[in-house]
Amino acid sequence: MSEKEGKSGKADDDSESLNLPQYGNSFSCSRVAVWVPAFWANNVKLYFAQIEGNFRIAGIVSEQTKFVTLVAALDPQTLSHISDLLYTPPKHNPYTALKNRLLSEFEVSQNKKVRALLEDLDLGDRKPSLLLRQMQELSEGLVDDAFLKILWLNRLPVNIRTILSISSESLSKLAEMAYPNGSHIKTFGSKLLSFDLGLERKLQWPFVIADITKPIIGADFLQQFGLLVDLKKRCLLDPITNLKCMAQTFQRFINEVLYGFDFCFAYIDDILVFSKDKTEHTQHLEQIFKRFVELGIIINESKCEFGKPQVDFLGHTINSEGILPMCTKVKAIQEFPKPETVNQLRSFLGMVNFYHRFIPKIAEILSPLNAYLVGWEKKDKTKIKWNPETDASFDKIKMSLADATLLSHPLTDAKLALATYCSDFDMGGA
Repeated sequence: MSEKEGKSGKADDDSESLNLPQYGNSFSCSRVAVWVPAFWANNVKLYFAQIEGNFRIAGIVSEQTKFVTLVAALDPQTLSHISDLLYTPPKHNPYTALKNRLLSEFEVSQNKKVRALLEDLDLGDRKPSLLLRQMQELSEGLVDDAFLKILWLNRLPVNIRTILSISSESLSKLAEMAYPNGSHIKTFGSKLLSFDLGLERKLQWPFVIADITKPIIGADFLQQFGLLVDLKKRCLLDPITNLKCMAQTFQRFINEVLYGFDFCFAYIDDILVFSKDKTEHTQHLEQIFKRFVELGIIINESKCEFGKPQVDFLGHTINSEGILPMCTKVKAIQEFPKPETVNQLRSFLGMVNFYHRFIPKIAEILSPLNAYLVGWEKKDKTKIKWNPETDASFDKIKMSLADATLLSHPLTDAKLALATYCSDFDMGGA
């Protein structure tokens, strides 16, 4: 195509035939030069983005001109795919029709793009940033950034992946970190280290020695030892050595789960639901189950009791009348043999004091036995010298527990009274 000569006048709508001003000799421009690259079958969308840019630069807007220009840039193999359009071009918008045909013929399908993302692409000699850019082009909204990050990291060398996997930076920033300033992160093998993070157990792990400014603990390290990250306190948690705190943690969790339900009481994984009648009980259970479903909590039906007039809960028997010690627990205390050492006596008194609220004047009854505990030491095996007073105390407390007082449920509309007392043995209030 010839270039423009002289000074151009105002172009018409297709800029194909320009009538230029005359200066002495008569001359004109028959066409405007436009450069169109060879057809890119492997990236049709990007190809059309470029040639349409060239059309705009040259001022070409005619569909017919674009059509013939594009046809001239196609190779024979590509032309065979659109031969019908060449023999009988559409009367209206031929370029748009040809463009749509080429896009439909050569554009990669979504299934192929997903397959390329999952299977075909690898790093090779490319920089991670170039690989990421290609993966982003293929994804085109098919996957989110979080999944794309996983796919991209899996294509990187293990040592680089270990360093980047726990970073919360954006994908573009991670690409820069993978090869900063176009260079590789230098690594110098690995070293097996044993160290103490203050988690009540020592850990051993082969760490990658890398040329970085800050040490990094990888996600694979946390997974291997089952460690958790407390972002608020900025520390690591070890569920294995912190089992002593698990009961308190779960208690706080179940309290939050049942927040707002004033018809139930929870102690760790035991939940007591109290209702006036069967209808209300069903409503209460539905509310709790709905909350469990929302939070993904699963219960063991074989360990549950529903619609019972009386239940055993935390060592107590509870019914509509009130609360009593469980019969099996009372029987175990009554059959408890007479302690021979101070340590055995402590175990017995611990069982009895669990039900202290049911036994009037319990401190007075146990006073002779409590005297043995003065100055006691842990696991004290000192022999007990029994006498008539301590024998009577031991027998009486067993009888008192067998005749334990029924504690009635409080009446919400009754007046409250505070009773206090003090004796030679104890003081208290109720």
